[in-house]
Amino acid sequence: MGTIDLPKKPPLRPKKMVKGQADLPLHEDLQQAVARMVEEETGNIIRHLMGKLPPGSGDSLDMRGLKEKLSRSIDRHYREISGRMAASAVQDEAAVGTRQTSAGVAQLLRSLGGADTFNTGEIEKPAGKGKADTRSDLEAHANNLLRQKTGAAAFLSADSAVSIVKCRFRDNARKPKTVTDVKFAVNIIDSELISPVFYGYAAAKYLIKDLICRHIIESVDRGGDKGVIDEERITALLSEIDSAHFDLSNVRENIQKSASLENTRTGGFNMAHNALVAILDHVKLDYQCIENTRNGREVVIREYEDSDTANLPDECYAISLRYLDEEQLVEDRAAHDARINSFEHEAQLLWDLIEVNYHDSKPVFKVNDFEDLAKKNKGRIRDLLKHTPGKPAQEIIAEPVGVRFARMHERIKNMYEFLYPVERRIMEDRLAWLEKEHSRLDFLINPHHLRPGLLIDVDITSIKRRKTTLNSLASALGEFLRNVYTCFQDAAVL
Repeated sequence: MGTIDLPKKPPLRPKKMVKGQADLPLHEDLQQAVARMVEEETGNIIRHLMGKLPPGSGDSLDMRGLKEKLSRSIDRHYREISGRMAASAVQDEAAVGTRQTSAGVAQLLRSLGGADTFNTGEIEKPAGKGKADTRSDLEAHANNLLRQKTGAAAFLSADSAVSIVKCRFRDNARKPKTVTDVKFAVNIIDSELISPVFYGYAAAKYLIKDLICRHIIESVDRGGDKGVIDEERITALLSEIDSAHFDLSNVRENIQKSASLENTRTGGFNMAHNALVAILDHVKLDYQCIENTRNGREVVIREYEDSDTANLPDECYAISLRYLDEEQLVEDRAAHDARINSFEHEAQLLWDLIEVNYHDSKPVFKVNDFEDLAKKNKGRIRDLLKHTPGKPAQEIIAEPVGVRFARMHERIKNMYEFLYPVERRIMEDRLAWLEKEHSRLDFLINPHHLRPGLLIDVDITSIKRRKTTLNSLASALGEFLRNVYTCFQDAAVL
């Protein structure tokens, strides 16, 4: 490997206005844009309302007061919806993973700690498993790194933080003493990749014009259908408008559609892919294979064309870039659940088979192990607990998969000792396959922890004492994460 000095960030190309988006205020403060839209829409609503009034009846209305009330109502609804979306975004991020900056990502990979130093296993556990009061220090640290979002575009972010959704260090299966395997994945959500001004303006425009003001106009039309609109009817309409509630179930999807961001996503992904390849070339991280799939929104870069780990050297890497939308995530989650359910079914089947053979092999009416002793004294224990004050017995906690595998090995050994009949070989082969499959599944990314956006999935194999590939790729990945946002911002204005 050669030097890993990285090139300086190139100057940005001159910005060009997107066709059909001449009204997009790229340099205008979003608050000013919101105020302008509120004023314009208030005027439109008042003109629509005046058209519903009988001739001459509008002369007695306090138009200035009416305009102020409508403006305040629209602005209050907009702030309330933004706040609700902000709270929802923060909760979603807490479920995704650990928030880190690009510099922190590089340092994390270089540390090559291990399960005790940095491992996202606790964070990746599904809700309901494990106890809140025994949460790992890592998870507490992760929560401290969550970004707090406030303001009109609170569901957006302008900094360079990423969500770490997978970080696993483990000893290599073939050379556990000298080689380590690393799985590292980060997820950058869609709203962070798109320019905050671009996305924030589209969000404000949809919320104010299409959601809030359309509802107000529909209320005016309904009021007109009930009879002549007079001052009393206008007061009732204002009260109804002020207390309106809005369904936010599909708001984000509608914002995406109104902003027409598909071209920006595709163009930004292609630029990000080219930037990553350029960085790898510069740090002398060679690659033999680049695969493009999923209509140009997924690319795999491998150092070696052969994907069989048994044929790969002790220093190698593979990087996968994917741009995920909600539809792809739904499919990936269903496939992930099917894999996990199938594995759990196979593990339970082997456990039941071993249990049947184990109990059949024990002599009847004889204490052979702890379970026999506990079963023999079960009634006495129950009677003792009835007359013993204090806390009730703790509920039995479900065994982790690793503990269950260890018990399977113990059962087989106790059954057969030094004998190797065909039944033992069959069960041990199946158990070995399950352990290998569990190790493979443990290295996969849980799609339930992902959100629509860019996924960078890195697999590294590196010699523990040298860490050559690990260090080089840490620098390359840190540089890529610092520049990936620019790729999508450039695509938005081309």
